[in-house]
Amino acid sequence: MMAFAGATSFGLDNVTGAAIFTIANMVCGTWIFAGSYMRGFLIDNPLRTRILYVSLALIMVLSIVL
Repeated sequence: MMAFAGATSFGLDNVTGAAIFTIANMVCGTWIFAGSYMRGFLIDNPLRTRILYVSLALIMVLSIVL
């Protein structure tokens, strides 16, 4: 209900609000399944997990420095 109220307050009709609401739910659902797969992917191999975390840390530091 809040999504439709917010959409209509911006002058969007109900069909556009419903489309935005549906697309947002599909994106969130995909993100949940991807996260579940990634968790299993990382649990299977500790070395893979360590490599990923180190690379993410290096990317974070480089993005701050540069």
